[in-house]
Amino acid sequence: DVDENDVRLWEAREALLVLLQGFRRRNLEPKPEILANLLHNAALLSVRDSHWFILCQRLMVPSSAHPKRAPHSMAPSPAEAFMEVLSEADLAKTTLALARLSLPQLVDGASLFSRAAALVRQPAAAVAVLEAAAIFALTERRPQDLTPAALSPLVQAVHEGRRRLSDVEQPEE
Repeated sequence: DVDENDVRLWEAREALLVLLQGFRRRNLEPKPEILANLLHNAALLSVRDSHWFILCQRLMVPSSAHPKRAPHSMAPSPAEAFMEVLSEADLAKTTLALARLSLPQLVDGASLFSRAAALVRQPAAAVAVLEAAAIFALTERRPQDLTPAALSPLVQAVHEGRRRLSDVEQPEE
């Protein structure tokens, strides 16, 4: 007996794979916010596919802007360049999705943890990136970009968010 939920899950996975293959065949690259949503849904459906390497090219850091390759470059910082590509929420969603899909190569290629450290200020986005870090740590597939220096600002963002929340919840005397 086939469970209807299993059929729907299979159909959703197949639809996502067909969409990925369609992008590839047409040499199309989705907009960054659409890519973040596609990655998020792929992670939820566990659709790990080699097409992600091609579709995620826009996220990759040019070698001249890579923080570890050219620290004194006159080019815009990776954080500034990345701000044009992904919003804070989409950056967090992308990082978490790539962790769930176990694709540390793409995280490194895009320097997502370094960029998150520079850009993420909202507690919810910081929590998502920290969850991605935890997934990589637990699966022992750590990207090189996952460093304590990259995590520290994210922990601080969560701490500041909690502090602001507790300030709002406490009645004034």
